[in-house]
Amino acid sequence: MAEPAHDRTLEGTGSDDNPAVATHREGSAMMTLRRLDEAAGLVAAAGVALDRGLLRLLAAAPMDVVALAAAAGLDIKPCEVLVRQLQLAGAVTRLPDGRVAATVDEQGLRYTLHRWHTLPRVVDGGPPAPTAHLYPMLTPVLADRMLPSHRVVARSVGGPGCHLLDIGGGMSPVGQLLVSQHPDARVTVVDHPEVLQVLAERLDDRHTTRFTLLAGDLLVDPLPEDVDVVLLSGVLHLFGDDDVLRILRRAVRATVDGGTVAVVEPLLREDGQVDEAITAYEIGLHLRHPQGGIWPYSRLAGWFARAGLTQLRRLGLPSAASLVTGTVGRPATDRT
Repeated sequence: MAEPAHDRTLEGTGSDDNPAVATHREGSAMMTLRRLDEAAGLVAAAGVALDRGLLRLLAAAPMDVVALAAAAGLDIKPCEVLVRQLQLAGAVTRLPDGRVAATVDEQGLRYTLHRWHTLPRVVDGGPPAPTAHLYPMLTPVLADRMLPSHRVVARSVGGPGCHLLDIGGGMSPVGQLLVSQHPDARVTVVDHPEVLQVLAERLDDRHTTRFTLLAGDLLVDPLPEDVDVVLLSGVLHLFGDDDVLRILRRAVRATVDGGTVAVVEPLLREDGQVDEAITAYEIGLHLRHPQGGIWPYSRLAGWFARAGLTQLRRLGLPSAASLVTGTVGRPATDRT
């Protein structure tokens, strides 16, 4: 009996013996190795630059490569190579006159490189490096970086007369936008006391009376019980599954009937494919909060449902994150 034609076709296109398939796989492997090699080169160059004090020298003032090499005790050629790698990484920039200027500070770069050395320990179940002390410094930076997304969230969940509970709100950028747009809006922010101190110092004097700052633990300390909107922006991914559900249920209890619980989170793709920005964030998150995680929308929606939230909506934001909202009890339009 003759062999079925479709079987021959499958063998011809799917076998490892197929030259086209083998060539494609070899090319993909080479591209992967090249990408990893380039990333490792950037890290190595940054480490050498720190060891030789290049960023420390540039912090005082921009320098040309000849002067930088002399000050660092390097030959000109290797110094130029290092500078180009630092340019590629964005750690330095070349000015129109040819001088080199630092764009990141030495301490920040040193912390960035050092924290990855903790990955083997954390993967093996060891403790993550402490990060709470960084929150007062980082939250203003993150608030500024995410401003386009905060504007979308403020427009989507806020309104006249709204009382917003911003749990783990940091600088509460959404709250600040809300009160600037609606003179009768109110905001309660729950966070670490040292973070709230930074927020208090940065609040517009015209808005301070409409902010209530509550220092406490979002898992156990009392929350208001009459708010229109609870916002959890970049908070839930710091916690394990049980605590995520616990926090959502606490948010529901704090919200009036017909109110909204809003969550801003990066979400994995449902098909399992890798999203570069979210996956890069996920591995960094594991260094700081190994109990936390990033999940697909379907899993978050399951927690919303178990917490008693209905009418779920998802909105993509200008960042890699999404805004997911749910309604508490009956919609406000149905209340009598």
